[in-house]
Amino acid sequence: MESVELSRPVRIVVIMTPTFRQRFIEEARAQIAGLEENLKRLESSGAPEVARQQDSDPRQADLIRQQIDAERARLMRRRGEIEWHIKEVEAVPDGAELPYRVYEGPVTLAPGDDFLARMSEAEVVLKDWKVVAIRPAGGAQES
Repeated sequence: MESVELSRPVRIVVIMTPTFRQRFIEEARAQIAGLEENLKRLESSGAPEVARQQDSDPRQADLIRQQIDAERARLMRRRGEIEWHIKEVEAVPDGAELPYRVYEGPVTLAPGDDFLARMSEAEVVLKDWKVVAIRPAGGAQES
C-alpha cells in the first residue's frame, strides 16, 4: 500500500465583511422564521391532541403535554441562540477573522510523511464566501 486517506478537522474562518454579515443575518432570520413556523405547528396540532387524549387517557395526555413543552423549550432555546449569534456578528468589526465551522477533510498519508504535521488541523479562510487562504494549524501559509 503506497498511501492511505484519513480525515482531519478543517476549520473554516471568515473575514468579516458587510457582505458576509448581511448574508449571515439573512440566513439566521430565515432559520428563526422556520422555528416560528414549527412553534405554530406544534401549538396548532398539540393542543387538540392533548384535549382528545384527556378524556380517554389522562396519563397519555400528560405525556403528550410534556413532549410538547420540551419541544417548545428546545425551539425557543434555539431561537435565542440564533438571535445571540446575530448580535454577535453585528458587533464584529470588518476585517476581523471569525471562526465559522469545522468540517472533516481528507488527508493522504504516505510513507515518510510527518504524521503529526499532516494530521494537524487545517484552516480555510473565506472572504465574501471565496477562499482566500489555506493554512496549516499554526496559521502559516500552506503551499
